[in-house]
Amino acid sequence: MPEIHVRSKTAIVIMDYTKVLEQCRNKRKCKIVVKPSFFDRDPCPNTSKYLQISYKCKPISFDDQNFCEGSNMQLSCKQNKRLAIYSAQYGRTVNGQAMHCTPNTPVAK
Repeated sequence: MPEIHVRSKTAIVIMDYTKVLEQCRNKRKCKIVVKPSFFDRDPCPNTSKYLQISYKCKPISFDDQNFCEGSNMQLSCKQNKRLAIYSAQYGRTVNGQAMHCTPNTPVAK
């Protein structure tokens, strides 16, 4: 994304998140010392500045679970986490492979 300069009465705000992406993308933790040298410039010399970032955490991978017909599906997350459903398939095969259910599981023909 190209950088955008916004002029105000007091300073120029630089909206260039490339450096932050390079430092933080796909990491569980990210630490940046917020100072002009990190961004290779000082948009507002002789005045204090701040870095405002919008972000969200995403799972590193998704878990798969199979549930046979007639069973109860129950999914749960750790405290302060919420379910994010990536995909759901219902039928006799999942991803081209037969499900392994009990022998008396009816097969629709």
